Amino acid sequence: MTSFAAALVALAAAILIGIIGGKVAALPQRVTTAGDAYALTAAPEETSGTQDYLAAGGIDGGAAISYVKFDVTLPDNGQLPKRTWLWLGRHSGQLPELLELTHVPDAGWDEKELAADTAPRLGDVVAMVEPRPDAPAVAFDITSVVKKSGTFAFAITSPTSLEYAKFVAREALETLTGAPTITFDWWVDNPSESASSGPWNPPSFTPTPRTSEPVTDPWPTASPSVTESASVSPSPTDSPTPTESPSESPSPTESPSESPSPTESPSESPSPTESPSESPSPTESPSPTESPSPTESPSASPSATESPSASPSQPQKCTVRDRLVPTCGALWGVAPGAHTSQDRIEALKNFDRLAERPQLIYHAYHRGHELFPTQAEVELTRDPDFPRILFLNWKPLGVTWAEIARSDQRTDAYLDRLAAHIKKVHPEQFFFTIHHEPENDVRDQEGSGMTAKDYAAAFRYVVKYLRGKGMTNAVTVMSYMAYIPWNTKPWFEDLYPGADVVDWVAWDIYSYSDPGYGFGDFAEMMNRRSGSRKGWPGFYNWAAKTFPDKPLMVGEWGVWYSRKNPGHHEKFFDSARLQLDLFPRVKAFVYFETPNADGRDSRIQHTSGGQRAFQKLSDHRAFDVELGRTYPRGLIQP
Repeated sequence: MTSFAAALVALAAAILIGIIGGKVAALPQRVTTAGDAYALTAAPEETSGTQDYLAAGGIDGGAAISYVKFDVTLPDNGQLPKRTWLWLGRHSGQLPELLELTHVPDAGWDEKELAADTAPRLGDVVAMVEPRPDAPAVAFDITSVVKKSGTFAFAITSPTSLEYAKFVAREALETLTGAPTITFDWWVDNPSESASSGPWNPPSFTPTPRTSEPVTDPWPTASPSVTESASVSPSPTDSPTPTESPSESPSPTESPSESPSPTESPSESPSPTESPSESPSPTESPSPTESPSPTESPSASPSATESPSASPSQPQKCTVRDRLVPTCGALWGVAPGAHTSQDRIEALKNFDRLAERPQLIYHAYHRGHELFPTQAEVELTRDPDFPRILFLNWKPLGVTWAEIARSDQRTDAYLDRLAAHIKKVHPEQFFFTIHHEPENDVRDQEGSGMTAKDYAAAFRYVVKYLRGKGMTNAVTVMSYMAYIPWNTKPWFEDLYPGADVVDWVAWDIYSYSDPGYGFGDFAEMMNRRSGSRKGWPGFYNWAAKTFPDKPLMVGEWGVWYSRKNPGHHEKFFDSARLQLDLFPRVKAFVYFETPNADGRDSRIQHTSGGQRAFQKLSDHRAFDVELGRTYPRGLIQP
């Protein structure tokens, strides 16, 4: 029997079974939430699982994080939907310019007991949308996450301290439609594309959740209270291919009605009142950059873990996986004793004592033809009581970026020695950046050898050269300066070397304690905007849209102390603790400690209140990430 004839027999048998049984497959059409609540970091003991709305964004100087979870049952034959969408209906008010959906590995929370100090830690951002302010609903593409039956939990955030979204909660079902709902778009018309295994879909088929819009009506006239299924028989008739976009989704059957605003009103961050002449003047209240894209068209989302959330019986544990990305939470680190002659290892231990928490990342700077890591740095990573991750920063000297990219002989010889050294002494994975903050050294004249494109070419050359020499354990980091005049230059985006040679994207940013440029709270620092160039959306927003598949890092940050305003340290570190979860893409924060960076001092111990506030920030649950013996050993074989 030919393979074609066998396929026909199998198809006929499947159809016969379907006829006898009355159906071929019961495919779920929608699943309503099994639990939803929001937590307020400015009121950490307050539980919000009984309200008729969910809040996400900045409230009262802190953050509101909404949590939803769903019990999903997919067909036993392994059939997968073409697309899976998570819908939220707007409750009242306007929506912020950017909303993000994060996978939450721990689904063991109770909506009536959930609060900020007990809420589960956030995993990978899986989708984002840029809604219209008055959009009736938003839809997040969660195809990359829901690939098997299980309980799936998510968090909704918005990276702004100035506004927040209100969505319909399941408690409002008696009066409003629009409660959190998952819908499925199924491959039902083309037998060869309707399942991930079995007769209806080749196993190699993988959905691409970036090319189409949701087609399932999320909320029928009667809001469902249980999983709804439809009996679907595959049809031999032709259907659109996977690359074709289905028709636009119909509007929800009923727009969520408006209701009074909640008592919690968003508080604005301190606004700079003046700026130095050499720096641009920031806006007093950053105005959102509206996006014309419809709510139902989610932006590209990164791939996420495919496993369902942890069962309620399993305690949540954050560890480090390949490329040093934490499974949940964020890494915490420091560049200690910078711009001093102090022994860096002693400086690290002293910072640990001041912070009352050991730092997971140790950031060190190397120049020219130094070989790194040093023996002392290697020993840090192998401390049996507390292993660390190295973040090694290399700045070439005496050579232009263009010369490096053209295979400078002296640089190549150095890279040969460096690769051999690292393979010998440090096979573990480590963070590696090349000439951090390159914006400050760009000379935008053709032939200078130091243009933005020259930098990108040099970065690519170094990474590929080292990989070719077997140094594959370097987790590469593109480290931007994030200074407003530079990131609005026409050459700024030419700096990026390419996704194939960049593992993480980082930026360096600081808070100033005197009113003027860079004065404000943590959210202002993370998404700083320019008063003279309102088109700049803030670095976090820009990076989220530009690098949706990359984990982000704040590679350097700090608060410059001022004797004129000594209380700013304490206020800023408190705001960082309260607003941290507004930025779930950031998977590592590395403090820059120095007593003198061009006259500026970022040490945390200037005031007892500031030091205590930093200690409380260090104690944030997000930083409870374990290395231990699960620390990735890299890709170099011994």
